[in-house]
Amino acid sequence: MKDKHEPDKIEPDETDSAPTQAPVTGWQFVAEDTKGNEEKVINPGLKSNAPSKPVNWSEAEFIANHKSIGWFLLLGLAAVIVATLVYIYNHDLVSVIVIGLAAVFLGIVANRQPRKLDYGINDSGLQIGQKFYSYDTFRSFAISNEESVPSIIFIPLRRFMPYITVYYSASNEKAILEVLNKHLPFDNQHRDAIDNLMRRIHY
Repeated sequence: MKDKHEPDKIEPDETDSAPTQAPVTGWQFVAEDTKGNEEKVINPGLKSNAPSKPVNWSEAEFIANHKSIGWFLLLGLAAVIVATLVYIYNHDLVSVIVIGLAAVFLGIVANRQPRKLDYGINDSGLQIGQKFYSYDTFRSFAISNEESVPSIIFIPLRRFMPYITVYYSASNEKAILEVLNKHLPFDNQHRDAIDNLMRRIHY
């Protein structure tokens, strides 16, 4: 018989003893180390409504790869082959002329030297020199390490808008990615595709 003075036993509540797990938000992505020896995982963690600290820096607008005469000859040969196939298919001289002009334009652009531009990233968008791009312009971003130089590639929403590549120093990487993570998702597939293309053509 239970003693009336004996205190009732309190059964432990299983829900109280179960560890709580914080919800995980944000995008987790992997950025290749500039030395190529290992990969570092960058997990921005929980999103915050606090304003981000703006990041400003100066860097070359692109990497100038040396291009031999053979590179330009291959460009011309490729343009001739494509123009010939197009003409055989539709007998349109206008298309052939456009392909030729495009090849000449690519050759001129490939031979120019990079300028040093001022960049800035904040909660409003991306600043490149005098041009400003809001985050609504882009669908996502990717990270590339062309010639061991880190860069961020902004992938636009509009189909015919070109990708925007921004180079930066490794010392600014953490601050830049903390801002971007709050506004754009990381696209790992585009990073691999762009990296492979740049390495193949040495543009």
